This record gives sequence, C-alpha cells and structure tokens, in this order.
Amino acid sequence: MEWLDKLPTELRQEVESVIKQVPSSKKVLDDLYKYATEDPAKRRKVSVKQESSDLEFNDDSGIIYSSTPIDPQTIIMDIQQVSFQHPMRKRMNFVFHLLEREGEPTPALSVVSPTTDIPEFTAVNLDKTIKLAILLPIVGNTTSPKKKNLASLCLWIDPARMGSTYLQKGGEPIICQINLEQIKKVLVKAGKMPNNIEQQYDEKEENDVYLHPIQEHIVNYFTRQFGLCGIQLKNYLPCKDSNVFNLNTDQALAIAPVSNPTHNVLIMTDCYKGSKDGVLVFLDSGTFIFGFKKPILLFDVSIIKFTSYTNVTRMTFSLNITVEEDGGEKTHEFSMIDQQYFAVIDDFIKNLQINDASFDAKLKEKRNADGDNSKPANAEEDDDDDDDEEDRDFVGGEIDADVAEEYDSEHDSDGVLQEGVEEDESEN
Repeated sequence: MEWLDKLPTELRQEVESVIKQVPSSKKVLDDLYKYATEDPAKRRKVSVKQESSDLEFNDDSGIIYSSTPIDPQTIIMDIQQVSFQHPMRKRMNFVFHLLEREGEPTPALSVVSPTTDIPEFTAVNLDKTIKLAILLPIVGNTTSPKKKNLASLCLWIDPARMGSTYLQKGGEPIICQINLEQIKKVLVKAGKMPNNIEQQYDEKEENDVYLHPIQEHIVNYFTRQFGLCGIQLKNYLPCKDSNVFNLNTDQALAIAPVSNPTHNVLIMTDCYKGSKDGVLVFLDSGTFIFGFKKPILLFDVSIIKFTSYTNVTRMTFSLNITVEEDGGEKTHEFSMIDQQYFAVIDDFIKNLQINDASFDAKLKEKRNADGDNSKPANAEEDDDDDDDEEDRDFVGGEIDADVAEEYDSEHDSDGVLQEGVEEDESEN
C-alpha cells in the first residue's frame, strides 16, 4: 500500500487504524484508491468489456440485444453513418466486433446507434443466422460513373433465429446502402490502404461505369472480412475482373461473370406490384427478390411452381410467379416490365428450369374467368391493329391513380435499389 505514504499524516494514521481493526478492509481500500486514481476513459472501457462479456447466447441464438455500448477494443470493422432502409429507416453504424462466449472470442454483427454506441440489435452465430448476403448494384445508378460508388448490401436472416422482438421491429432483411468512398476513408484511417492510392491508377478509370480498381479492392476486402466472420457475401457489382454488363440501362441491368460472359447471374428490372413500384431481382442461385419497400419479398426456386406472362402490350408485360404457400398456391404479379427486357428475363427463367405455364389451358381458363384475356408475352400477334387496340385499352384502364402518381418522374420514391440516392438527414 505505497499510496498510504502519499496521504497527509493525520489521514494516513486514520486509515492505518481502520486496517488494524479490520484487516480485511486493506484490499477494499486498495481497490478504492486504484479506482479513484485511474483514467476515467480506461475505467469506462473495463466496465463495458465486463458488461459485454455478460451477454448470454448459445448455439441456437441468432438476434440478441444489449443495453451497453460496444467495447472499442473488440471492434473488427466499423462503417459509420450507413443509410439503412430496413428494418429501420435511419443512419446507423455497421459494426463487426467480438463477443466473449465461454472464455473465447466469437464474431458478431451489430447495427449500432451513432449517438449512444449501443446496438439496436446484434447477430451472432453468423454462419447460421445470415442465410443470404449479397452486394447489389443500384438500378438507375449504374449508367452514371459518378454514382458507381453506391451499392446495396442485403442480408437475410434465418426466420428460426430472428426472435419475436426482432420480428416486432420489422423482421428480415437488413437492407442498407453503402458508399465505397466512405469505406475507403475508413481503410485509409486504419492503415489498410495508403493515403495516395489514387495516384497509382489512371484517371480515365473515373469515367467508366465499372468499379474503379480501388473500389474493387475495397469490395474484395469487404468480402474477406465478411468471410472471416462467417458470412459468405456474394458480390454482384460490375467489376472488370469479375462481373461484366450484358445489359445496362436506367430501368434494368444484367450481369455475367467474366469467365462465362453469356450466362447472366443477375438481372434487375423496374416493375410494379399493384400500385407499389420497386425492383425485381433474379439471382443465379434461384432466388427472386422484390424490393425494397415493405414488405420485401423473397422466393426460392424450390417453392416456385411455375411462372406465366400476362397483360402484354407492345411496351410492357407482367410476370406472374406462383409459389407454394400455406399448403396451397399464391400468385404474385409483377407488372409494367419493359417489353425490351422480355427475352433476357425469359432465358434466365428457362435456365433455372422453372415451368412456363403461359399456354396452360387450365390457367388460361382461370384468367378468362377473372377477366384477363391478355396473350402470353411470346405469343405472335395477328396484325399491328390488334397491338394498337390493346395498347389503347391498357393506357386507358390499367393504371390507377396511385400508379400514375408513382410513375411521375417528380414523385419521391424511397426505393433503395431503384433510386440510389441517400435519404436526407432530416428523415432520420
């Protein structure tokens, strides 16, 4: 107890008297002195680490919650002020960090409040909890070199591991928009990338719709970090060394691997579901996604019974996806798809060996009973007059007031992958 010698004589004598009368108080007084003289910042870290280690979870855990900040010493990667669209719409921090379990560190993913450093929620057992993780380009941004730094990160959670609390907060998936330039700054600050890295590349790369080599490097680093934490992140972004465009317009895109440039692995196209506009996504894994406004839909090829094409005009068509649901069948119609993208979509569906029921007699009878007399998208027309008449009928009666408003170019949309513009801070 060397600190006793630093005390005034009278106070030291009083402390020594207490210790003499109660010998066990010596350790308590020692700890009290250390606590009182310790740096407050270090004291906070020790406290946080202790509280974090008390967070209990097991092999069956998926989404868990904590009321304490993340210990800075446990952070693996921290991307701050990321624009989230689901399950919440606000800017949050995207953090990979370590949690202690049975004395061993284990990776976790937390969506964290930037003001309190407290997680909104934390995902553990990442190799089992995250069932699908993809990096997607943004329709409408891919034609502009100035917007190629923005991408959408989408994570789907195993429903069995969500828990009731997470479902009440909005449920799966986690959708956010990442800025590769922002991640570059994080890597430079962490010493993972040199400050002058831009000088190593040709400025002409900036005017290309493909990712800049620096951005490719960032995506590769990002993918490796996910892999080390147990998440297999699939990259569908346009990269000259891996993914090339077969189609790239403001309304649709198609991506194929460099190794097999005629085989599309991703198709994205603008469409409507009812009066709600969005983007229909086709993945080579056999997964179809419609987003990215609530509710976000995901269909695996294993539950798709068949597809069909209806509401065909010279300009647009509808794709119907019939899936097994609750012991029966349910058909989801995605309309207003541009006719020029029919072939690429149809070929993709055929490659997945999904049954096309457009010419099925029973389905045709059902459509007729429902008042839908439209022809399949690949049916031959008798003459142009029929086309013109069909177009006039479509324009006059198919679009309701809500659709007309959303179809207006000045109408504000919060579709993540469609618009690709980060939301204003005032919305957070």
